[in-house]
Amino acid sequence: MATVDEIAHQAGRTKSSLKQALSNALRAWWFALADHHKSQVDLFVREAVPTVMAYEQVMAESTWAYLRDQYDVLGEPFDARLQTSRVTGAVIRNGVPPAEVYARPFVDVWTSLADGLDMTQALEHGATRLDQLSDIDMELTHDWTVRDIVGQTRLAGYRRVLNGATNCALCIVASTQRYRRGDLKKIHPNCNCTVAPIITDQDVHQVLDDTLLAQVHAAVAVKFGVSDAAARKIDYRKILVTREHGEYGPTLTYSTDKFTGPSGLSQRHRRA
Repeated sequence: MATVDEIAHQAGRTKSSLKQALSNALRAWWFALADHHKSQVDLFVREAVPTVMAYEQVMAESTWAYLRDQYDVLGEPFDARLQTSRVTGAVIRNGVPPAEVYARPFVDVWTSLADGLDMTQALEHGATRLDQLSDIDMELTHDWTVRDIVGQTRLAGYRRVLNGATNCALCIVASTQRYRRGDLKKIHPNCNCTVAPIITDQDVHQVLDDTLLAQVHAAVAVKFGVSDAAARKIDYRKILVTREHGEYGPTLTYSTDKFTGPSGLSQRHRRA
């Protein structure tokens, strides 16, 4: 039988595949449009929104399923019900309709053209925005489903499970923390973390892995001359960290080709 973490890792692979499939579908429609004038917005939205909603439903169902499997491994009863209306659509964006969200890439195209870029560059800017929007929506659906399902149980809380060899520093810091049932896991674009339940109060401390937490902050300080336990002075989301598990334990190394220093790292992501 698979372990709780093995289930979480498989869920991470499923989540990544769903995100990529949705991105592929949206990009195909985006580049197939006759043009990207205002007259095409409604046409694109009519195609995009039902597809996004369908993928969000699949994400919610797969999240419910892997949590159920984890509870089974732990020998805990699982009777949580999934209500997709609570974890998909406008509700996960504070009531903003999906039709409004998926019209935004057109604004990126028009702005890029006004800034002097050619059409090819402008369309790619719009497609990049589209990727970000769909990624965030899928991540929100996953996270809202986790909160809703875990909130229906008697478990003490949950912990974040990292997937893959490379994660951002924010996710690694978050993986060392204990989350209560009512907490919403912090997200950012391209996050592929999943979760694992904490079934008892034996993990009495907020920090579950002091060593890894200290290593992340120390490595950030060595590389960039500053670190921040609250991850506010420097944007930990933009620091890619490779975790190598060998003789010396976790070793933190950085993908430095994309970053120039704290000033560049502190710039916030473009609003999604």
